[in-house]
Amino acid sequence: MDSVPPLPLWKRLYLLCTRPDGQVTEYDELGALVRAGVLAELYLTGEITDRTGHAYAECRQAHPGALEQQLITQIAASRPRTWEHWIGTDPRPTERLARDQLVSEGLVTPERHRVLGMVPHTRYRASDLELTARLRAAVEDTLRAAKADEPDHDAMTRAAQDALSMLPDNVKSLPRKQKRQLRAEFRARAEANLRAAHPRGQGRAVDDTDAAFTALAVRIPYRCKNFQIKGDYYDQIRYLTKRIGPIAPALSSVFSGMKWARAASTT
Repeated sequence: MDSVPPLPLWKRLYLLCTRPDGQVTEYDELGALVRAGVLAELYLTGEITDRTGHAYAECRQAHPGALEQQLITQIAASRPRTWEHWIGTDPRPTERLARDQLVSEGLVTPERHRVLGMVPHTRYRASDLELTARLRAAVEDTLRAAKADEPDHDAMTRAAQDALSMLPDNVKSLPRKQKRQLRAEFRARAEANLRAAHPRGQGRAVDDTDAAFTALAVRIPYRCKNFQIKGDYYDQIRYLTKRIGPIAPALSSVFSGMKWARAASTT
């Protein structure tokens, strides 16, 4: 697989969802996808956690990323709300903020043209079509790697349980973030060892960021027909989705609501 630059998750998702010619479309859906990507990374680092289907900010420190800081600040200042709420709130302003950042970094380029030969209009395109093609390929590559490398799911569960049983006795007294990180480290170590020992495996685990990218990518908007997954990867998608807890199902729910709202507006 051609390597993809270590872009933040939301940037990968934004570029993935452009048309083959690089043009940016579907702004509401794209904004929700970006918000889900930001939430997924914050969830993986423990800065935002899930409690009974609601998002909680665990970190009050300033975050260098504008989108990340915006979401942390909103969640910290609000009463507990569902993941669907945070994914579906302000999708178009989020898309504009994401787009402006990508324009400043040269990953997206503005183009001026005239509609009907008269009305000035700006549209946006991904600057590197090769990169967007590699991002599309990376989704299926991750699914293929998961299918080839994964031992039996029951064996994975047993390995994780055995690893977690080895946690030190004082783990319950640790701060929540440190406890989460320690458990994730033990689980990842067990899974990596099991994959390495698996006779069909390549000894390479799918990391959390690639898993989150794939789990969210397969939920891209129904009108985005530029990216289609070929092959039967149901088990792999289900497994990778579990790595980011409630966020992938919440994104699907938000997209479903957008679909029906759009259908109602056109009748």
